[in-house]
Amino acid sequence: IRPEDPAVLNNRGNALQALKRHAEALECFDRLLALLPNSADVLNNRANALMSLGRHDDAEASFNKALAMNPGHVQALLNRGKLHLARGWLAKGLSDLDAALTLKPDHFEAWLDKGMVLAAMRRFGEALISFDRALALEPGSWRVWNERGVACVLNGQFQDGLRCYDRAVSL
Repeated sequence: IRPEDPAVLNNRGNALQALKRHAEALECFDRLLALLPNSADVLNNRANALMSLGRHDDAEASFNKALAMNPGHVQALLNRGKLHLARGWLAKGLSDLDAALTLKPDHFEAWLDKGMVLAAMRRFGEALISFDRALALEPGSWRVWNERGVACVLNGQFQDGLRCYDRAVSL
């Protein structure tokens, strides 16, 4: 394996991203993009690094380019949705999450994120449905039980919220 091998650069970039060394990860993904300029996966990874650096406009441009190359790139839709949420653009974020779920209806993370967006929009009934879909996929997720509890409490369903928190704590 050569130092400029695409797999090495991708793996190194992902490791750097996991270590929160986002600027170095971005350098890896930029080098990788020079080797694979038409890779939606590389553009998605690059956009994640940019998002972590707070360079939201650049991240959105990279996600958009990835999705122009591959409109069915579920992870790019999900990640762009998270970017929109970070910017407070709930409707745009929800649209991306719905698009991801249309392509992959069993995507746990998308159901969880959709529930959180709907709760933030004060659409609690729909949020609970999304959390239930996530729980159908991963019933042992303390995070979903917690977020479901938050939605219940915000909707005035305190007893149901408490049951969700108890379940989260028990996991």
